[in-house]
Amino acid sequence: MTLADAYRLPNSRQESRYRHFWEWTTLAENQWTLDGRKLTLDTTRVLFEPWAWLLVLLLSTLGTVAALSFYYLGKRGTEAVLEHFPQVKEERWEEVQELYQEHGTGLLLLSSIPMIGGLLIAAAGAFGIGVSTFFLWVLVSRVARNWLVVLLFDQTLSFLLGQ
Repeated sequence: MTLADAYRLPNSRQESRYRHFWEWTTLAENQWTLDGRKLTLDTTRVLFEPWAWLLVLLLSTLGTVAALSFYYLGKRGTEAVLEHFPQVKEERWEEVQELYQEHGTGLLLLSSIPMIGGLLIAAAGAFGIGVSTFFLWVLVSRVARNWLVVLLFDQTLSFLLGQ
């Protein structure tokens, strides 16, 4: 069945304001084709490729090593961090300190989020988190993010190239 057949939905769904949602979910559930391509999610192809794992581990390790610069910036003290991040005020820095006291080093799992990652990493250095603990948590965070990027990139390419 093709995309044109998706318009032949039951009357209750054709009248719905969520008609387009029903069309695409019906296509995906029944694995109908869109221009001859199946709408399926096949992540097993990239999961068992050694090159994908090596790429993720390499990028994650390099990103973690680069994050050490912010960590050592934090080791220089609060004044150095606030000088490097002028948009961060004293109140925000105290909130970050409270978050570290409340959640511990697990907060570094959020370090791969672009807007807050640098501040969390610098705060880890300033608040005395050990280098090995820091490296492990940030590496796990980067591996998760980079693996998600590889999966999404692979799925996008396979859809666009029709494989």
